[in-house]
Amino acid sequence: MNLETFCIVVGVYEIMIGIPLLMNPLAAGRWLQGAMKEDALLRSFCLLFLILAVLVLTRDASIGTDAAGLVRLLAWATAVECLVFCWWTNWARAITIWFCDKAHWMRSLGILATAIGVWLLKVSSSVAIAG
Repeated sequence: MNLETFCIVVGVYEIMIGIPLLMNPLAAGRWLQGAMKEDALLRSFCLLFLILAVLVLTRDASIGTDAAGLVRLLAWATAVECLVFCWWTNWARAITIWFCDKAHWMRSLGILATAIGVWLLKVSSSVAIAG
């Protein structure tokens, strides 16, 4: 998979999750807690993102300080996180439950997710990763 496609898919996902966390963090947290209770859903979703990350890393796994290198670093982080969450779903649930009822944490995660999503969409059309 090329970096542009990965940036678009993950960027749209991050914005889709980030905006509700910004606007109504506690309601989004309750929704997230409910989704995390579904073991098959959690594993399937993590598997999908694990596959996307691995497809990016099979082309070039090197990280760096340029845009392409940072996107690959995000792909590495996505792969590790999704692998851990696929195997240890109870741990993933415990982490989620810990911060889902804390509006300030959820809003901070919303800011971070939205910023990363916007950056990824901007980078996806950049010449910096089209190499």
